[in-house]
Amino acid sequence: MKDYGPDFLEHTKSALRNISPVSGDYFAEQFDNMPRWNRADLFKDAGAYGGDKLHQKLTNYIQAQQEFYESSASTYKLNNHNALASWNAMPDSVKDGYGDIYYGLAGLASFQRRDDLPVIREIARWAVKYGLEQMCEAALDAFRTMPDKDNLPVISLIWKKFPLGSGEGDEIFHVDVIHTLCAHKYVQTVPLLAPFVTDGFAGVDAQAALAAIVGRDLGEKPEPWLAWYKTVNNPRHQNQKISEIERQVRPAPALVS
Repeated sequence: MKDYGPDFLEHTKSALRNISPVSGDYFAEQFDNMPRWNRADLFKDAGAYGGDKLHQKLTNYIQAQQEFYESSASTYKLNNHNALASWNAMPDSVKDGYGDIYYGLAGLASFQRRDDLPVIREIARWAVKYGLEQMCEAALDAFRTMPDKDNLPVISLIWKKFPLGSGEGDEIFHVDVIHTLCAHKYVQTVPLLAPFVTDGFAGVDAQAALAAIVGRDLGEKPEPWLAWYKTVNNPRHQNQKISEIERQVRPAPALVS
């Protein structure tokens, strides 16, 4: 289809999306025989084509590529802590597998099936173990569109693995982490998101999301938000007023002589 130009290609894709899930079932049947790059292109629209057959085919394919990457990491003694540091030492087949997991995970997320979240979280943990940053970025994208309390520990794990300024690779873009946390309107999000209220790029977004969780705006500093969280999680202080917490962290006014 690409030989006929981008307009024809997009028109064809649109027509195939309109006959979902028949188109998804067709691609599932053709999946194993498709050229690699055509298959990678398919991943981006997998959810739009739909169908249980394509969904299962994609899930199985990601798992197979993970197993291949693990065996290759052992065979070629790749650095499990940072894939980018070992990139030049990777055979092309391993690099291809790396890309297929990334695109495959994005394709799996495109189905927007919340029952896929446990699988996506496990893939993200696996990616952290092997230092696969792009897979973690794909997982963050999935979590942003499908918020869930159980995503929070994995988001935290990703940020700890790829903190801004670590000097190892390109690091996860911290604004992606902030916006993913902002989508998670849960009390448990507060201690993870509060440190970002001072961020120069997305601090305002973090503050707005925290206010939606807490029910009021506690300001541009992390301390009031963290104090609020500490109080609501301490049964002995459940009845303590938020205003009292704010006074504990607010500097005392200067004395007028």
